Amino acid sequence: MAGDLLTALARVFTTFLQFQGFTLGVEDILVKEKADKKRRKFMKKGRVSGEEAVIEALSLSDNCDRYMYISFIVLCFDHQRSHLNTWY
Repeated sequence: MAGDLLTALARVFTTFLQFQGFTLGVEDILVKEKADKKRRKFMKKGRVSGEEAVIEALSLSDNCDRYMYISFIVLCFDHQRSHLNTWY
């Protein structure tokens, strides 16, 4: 009975996607120059925002350098990984 219900739902969803779904062609996924500039701008902004978020999340001082917080992340990750290895 459950199998029949799942089969019926699969048919309904498949039919829905056939009528309401969309296709993606090569033209749709090509990155145009204007879009690429916009993407690069967001990525650059994200790097800065990411660094700020790490500094805030780890309660590091605002004047710490990139090496300092990367070292802190690596130290935390290694500690967590060594902790997991002793759990087994």
